[in-house]
Amino acid sequence: MTDAHHARGAEAWREAIRGEHLTYEELEAHVDGRTDASAHLALCPQCAAEADDLGAAAEEWSTPVTWWSWPAAAAIAMAVLGTLLLIAPRDATHVVVTTTASSPPVVTPPAPAPPQPPPLEAKLAIVLEQLANGVLPSAALLADLRPPMERTRGENADPASLRIVAPIGVIEEMRPRFRWTARDGATYVIEVFDASYRSVAKSEALRDGEWQPKSALQRGATYAWQVTETRGETTITAPTPPRPPARFRILGDEAANEIAAARTPLERALICAREGVLDRALDEIDNVREPSPAVLRAKETLRRYQLAPTTAKPPQ
Repeated sequence: MTDAHHARGAEAWREAIRGEHLTYEELEAHVDGRTDASAHLALCPQCAAEADDLGAAAEEWSTPVTWWSWPAAAAIAMAVLGTLLLIAPRDATHVVVTTTASSPPVVTPPAPAPPQPPPLEAKLAIVLEQLANGVLPSAALLADLRPPMERTRGENADPASLRIVAPIGVIEEMRPRFRWTARDGATYVIEVFDASYRSVAKSEALRDGEWQPKSALQRGATYAWQVTETRGETTITAPTPPRPPARFRILGDEAANEIAAARTPLERALICAREGVLDRALDEIDNVREPSPAVLRAKETLRRYQLAPTTAKPPQ
């Protein structure tokens, strides 16, 4: 081995120790045979691998190509390039895909159906049917409490100006307010009698046309009452024959509880109509929303009987 070989080997050893590598030009010169870097390649695996890759590529380039392959390759390249130009966006450096989030359609929920009243019990449905046909279930009771005025031959209307107003018929209050027509300069005394005509309540001398007893009367009981007017030396009592006595009945516990437990104005109206409490029945039936034709006919029946409560048949 010559001194030159020794010098190249020593230099390759120093390069390997320092971690130095051959440049591309040095590798290319070694592959082409212009220089000999075998000593370095023997000590540096990285440069050896790169030299092998470069040598393999040089062999492929040196393979002869047929005359028609170059135009075909060019045509293929042009076709690929044209396709890319067609499908590529003009500004291929930054493609932004945007989506517009459309608001969901506004859906208006359907209006809730109005609540329907509960169906009537069978016994109250019968009352409604009777009223719609012009029949008041409590007509007989009211006729007993307010009988027609008795008249004798040649009898004219009662000349007295004193008249009772209320209560007459069926009422709910256990301490009712007694009302009558009052005149200035007169005093009045009210007396209440039970079914045996025993006095159960009596007022002091009053100057107004209204009085309420201090003690409650009995539920379910029937009473009569009268008012006596004193004006100077003249005394008048009402009612007097031929006018019927002023009688009233206080609603019983069972019916009062049934009215209190009723669910709708129509139910309360029908119970009151059945029991003869016509004023309350009319007030309740006026509160019925969207009344049916049957309810409207029932209201007309109540109005007719309220105006003429002393007959057992509907007024003609």
